[in-house]
Amino acid sequence: MRNSNTGLSHGTAGSPQESIESLEYGAKVQEIENCLKEEFGRSEYPKEVLSSLGNTEHFTEGTAKHIFEGTINDKGKAVGYHYEGIRNTGGRIIPGTKTLPDKHGVYEGNVAVNGVTKKVASSFFPREWSPQQVVNAINEAYGNKVNNFGNRYKGYSQGIQIEMFLTPEGKIKSAYPIKEKK
Repeated sequence: MRNSNTGLSHGTAGSPQESIESLEYGAKVQEIENCLKEEFGRSEYPKEVLSSLGNTEHFTEGTAKHIFEGTINDKGKAVGYHYEGIRNTGGRIIPGTKTLPDKHGVYEGNVAVNGVTKKVASSFFPREWSPQQVVNAINEAYGNKVNNFGNRYKGYSQGIQIEMFLTPEGKIKSAYPIKEKK
């Protein structure tokens, strides 16, 4: 059985991942988001959706994993993890550390990635956003970025300040929202 609006298959005809990969980027991204929200629930996305993100040309190869899952760096330290809506990642907010969101939905929490506790709290993009909305917001902030110092830049999207670290070539290697202080 097929969903005629998206071409995504349901049942045994093929995996959702295979169907997602067959769709074109651009105009189809919104269709994919809507289908995933319907299929998996609001802000609860399977990890496989990360391979179908569009508009990541300004990202380094590991940026999406850093933002959406968190990683362990070469020194064995937990880094990243700035979006909570992907299932089955190594990133977790430590219970009891999650703050209330600001007026834009940005919140903070102490995290562990693959069991390694991160030294500083992470800030999180709004939980109700889809992964593609996070990427789009980062791209908007990248488009209006100003240099803070060194390779650290800030830009804005939807009233949210987003801080980014760029490579010498200008690619985004990390990006996270800044929670507004009261």
